[in-house]
Amino acid sequence: MEKFIAAEKKKGLWKIYYPLICQLAKLAATNIAWIDKIDNLLNKQYAKNPAAPALEALLRQTKPDVILCTHQRVPQASTFAEVCKKLDIPFVTAIFSWDNLPKSRIAPQAHKYIVWSSYMKREMEWYYPTITQEDVIITGTPQFECYAKRALHQPKEEFLEQWNLPKDKKLVLLSGNDMTSPNDHYYFEDIADAIMQMPEAERPHLILRRAPVDASGRFDAFAMKYASILTTIDPLWTNPKSEKDGFASLPTFADVALLTNLCLHCDLVVNIGSTMGLDFAHFDKPAVYINYPKPYNADWYDIDFIYGLEHFRTLDGLDAVLWIKSKSDIVRVIQAGLNTPEAVATQRNEWKRKLTDDIPNASENIARLLLQLATDKKNNQ
Repeated sequence: MEKFIAAEKKKGLWKIYYPLICQLAKLAATNIAWIDKIDNLLNKQYAKNPAAPALEALLRQTKPDVILCTHQRVPQASTFAEVCKKLDIPFVTAIFSWDNLPKSRIAPQAHKYIVWSSYMKREMEWYYPTITQEDVIITGTPQFECYAKRALHQPKEEFLEQWNLPKDKKLVLLSGNDMTSPNDHYYFEDIADAIMQMPEAERPHLILRRAPVDASGRFDAFAMKYASILTTIDPLWTNPKSEKDGFASLPTFADVALLTNLCLHCDLVVNIGSTMGLDFAHFDKPAVYINYPKPYNADWYDIDFIYGLEHFRTLDGLDAVLWIKSKSDIVRVIQAGLNTPEAVATQRNEWKRKLTDDIPNASENIARLLLQLATDKKNNQ
């Protein structure tokens, strides 16, 4: 598809195709019957995927009782789901993040859908009215379970020593996004510049954590330039060769512990609208969202558009995060988050509860559901 787009752009035909596709998509989006027809047509094509026969043979050989898909946005999962449907194998998919439902369609048609909370279940009803509510199961999310595991918590002195971090400084985590947020390194340079202007005794120390799937190298020059006030601690994921291999990049148990201790021992996180605001809320610590324009990549990237996305409406009416709305805000906002964390973003826990229902033992809840589906399948045979 990318090669097709590049070729058509060269021909100039893209100027005709793209607006036409957008108009057709807008028209189809107003009618749920049309959306269902398109979904069904797509799934018929996925069932004809050349990989389907080999996949069917594998499933006939292994005879699984139930399949759990943990990434419902991967198009290849639709072929898997169609083969499972043919073989009468329950196919369960998880909605794995707070922004998944409003930002894109679920790729596979599943037997059951696992969601974080009652809020997410209501979203499912809104976006997918033809899916029965009985097939949408609230289990909680395993994403934040690690934070409650005391065995993962390092003593702070040990953590500081391991990463050669200063013992007399507060710590600010700069959490990068993937390349769909292309200006992170420019924003982080603004942050570091502002920190450098503070009196040395008041300066926090910065920690940079790149997005696990960001293989771009765009932070390298930034990290070298500000090495006196910044430490890079990279994610311990299986690394893709490039951003395009991101779906093949997987977390390790070591990184689960690392992220847990970054959230535990850093005092503040700065980011452009990512889930890290929720991660820090689990430790009752404030998050800062950067929200002012940059001239870079302006032809396709608009920060106002980003924060206008539907999932950010969960923040409406809540004082849940701090906002940097201009370069001149940086020092004031960061100092407020560091010096009076209890007085800022005071409703961060309400935001967290709204999205997660604070449901404990999500992994066990999911396991029980899978076992029940497997038992039901055997009993019905």
